Amino acid sequence: MGFTRPHRRAFLLFWLVCLAAGFFSSCSTLRGQNEDEKGLILAVERFSKDIRWGDYRSAAAWVDPSAKEEFWGLADRLREAVRILDYQIVDVGLNGFSGKVTLRYRFYQKQNPQIQTRTLHQHWLFSDQDRAWQVVRNDLHKLMPD
Repeated sequence: MGFTRPHRRAFLLFWLVCLAAGFFSSCSTLRGQNEDEKGLILAVERFSKDIRWGDYRSAAAWVDPSAKEEFWGLADRLREAVRILDYQIVDVGLNGFSGKVTLRYRFYQKQNPQIQTRTLHQHWLFSDQDRAWQVVRNDLHKLMPD
């Protein structure tokens, strides 16, 4: 005894609507941001969370197109050598469409698993065309072994 054809269609339609709603809500969280401090903090949180969990593909969505090639080279090296434990936003400075962010990262280098803490600085620009914050400089190279 299973679903009848109309019930099956209603069930599939329900799940299709749920999937579409989830997709569109996730897309809207990435774009259409505000150029204010709240929007910048949201972008920094999402970028940092993606980096922390090694989701470099998602993190790349926050990287300015002019910095993507460098970012991907760094992402490959980070994946091999570093494990980020957590991060904390220490300070956010906003000047028009430009933001400077100070973060504290706790991490260890895989060749030497001693926990370290470093303060990193990020420079963000708001793209009026994309209506999104984009990281131009991230200082993640400072987590790499010497």
